[in-house]
Amino acid sequence: QVKILLQMQGVSMQIPEAQRYKGMIDCFLRIPKEQGFLTLWRGNLGTIVAKFPGEIISFATKDIYKDIFMKNVDQKSQYWRSLFGNLAVGSAAGATSLGVTYPLSFTRTRLAADVGKGVAERQFQGHVDCIKNIFKSDGIRGLYKGFGTSILGIMVYRGVYFGLYDFAKAQTSINSVLSSFGLGMGVTITAGIISYPLDTVRVRLVMQSGRKVEEILYKNTYECFKKMLIQEGPRSLYYGLLPTLIKGSFGGLILVIYDKLSKRKEWGFYK
Repeated sequence: QVKILLQMQGVSMQIPEAQRYKGMIDCFLRIPKEQGFLTLWRGNLGTIVAKFPGEIISFATKDIYKDIFMKNVDQKSQYWRSLFGNLAVGSAAGATSLGVTYPLSFTRTRLAADVGKGVAERQFQGHVDCIKNIFKSDGIRGLYKGFGTSILGIMVYRGVYFGLYDFAKAQTSINSVLSSFGLGMGVTITAGIISYPLDTVRVRLVMQSGRKVEEILYKNTYECFKKMLIQEGPRSLYYGLLPTLIKGSFGGLILVIYDKLSKRKEWGFYK
């Protein structure tokens, strides 16, 4: 919630410039006061519903793509082929996952950005109402606004996320759970920082669905990047990064659990 509001407030028609949030703490404190405590979780159902199948698809297809991109690759001796192969595996797995769960990601973003206290001040009343209204004004295309940017972003994120972890594991002798968690956290933070500008652009593009032609600010991903850099500066691409890194640090634990379960499967624990 905090991340999305910080990312989109620069183009929000519901947040006047004088009322914009100054940062993560200011946003976190003002939301309950101005909109109600439960607003911090507005639209979170979509995240929960999309998260589990998204992670399952991502991790399941990772092994499939590994057979395609990493077949006959010696991760110890073939340094560069191993690195780019692992990046390709992570990217493909992430893109596959996003293709299935994107509509819920779209409505989650719109609901989180829909500020106001009570029904009268808000544009949407829930996920179904959001889909219904956007489809009515923009058609199915409106529900997939920012999809291409999102695919690129998740490919970069998952590519770095899975790729660097598998690559580092192959190049070093990390056996303890604590060391693996440290590596996983480092990889998660690195992936988040590298891919974050694409997520910010995606949020800005998603916010344009349902608007009149004269209210459209960005025609495409490139124009959004360009205008943000010129009008708001490079820092604007990283609005909301801190809460994202705090939340995303748990991704390191997910990597460790997956890695340990994979080894148990290889040892014959699961048949």
